Amino acid sequence: MTLFIIVGAVGLVIVLISLVFGEIFDFLDGAVSATALGSAFTVFGAVGAIVLANGLPPWSAYVISAVIGVLVLVGVQLMIRSFKRSEDGAPSSPLGLYGVARSTISASFGEVSLDGPHEIETRLAFSDTRIETGSRIRVVELQGSRVKVEPASSGAAADMQP
Repeated sequence: MTLFIIVGAVGLVIVLISLVFGEIFDFLDGAVSATALGSAFTVFGAVGAIVLANGLPPWSAYVISAVIGVLVLVGVQLMIRSFKRSEDGAPSSPLGLYGVARSTISASFGEVSLDGPHEIETRLAFSDTRIETGSRIRVVELQGSRVKVEPASSGAAADMQP
């Protein structure tokens, strides 16, 4: 029973380190992550302790724990790979997007909503000319998280309407 508790505790420590500091080490060139390995050790220890607590022979505790531990290792590793593949790549650029001024835009302050598919929140904006609330705008420059905008020409803005 002590061995299962120690292995489970070591697995839990590995999982916690991976959660706090990220994947600080991978095995076999990333084939097995520390999170998956820690999860497998934790489950191995827990299952072994449960099997022994229910009065089954020690050899069955090792077999059952190993089988379930390997299944958890494979399952968690597959989930991690799936999550890594689904991560967005490079952020999309708002340059050239059209939108609407949500506040009066000046050389130092303003707020806009953009029509791009990745633009779900308003952005801080500024402009060389004063733009009134509700006006159509176009992004001409990106400076950090702020965008420089200009009034959208009526012809170009009309082309963008659905």
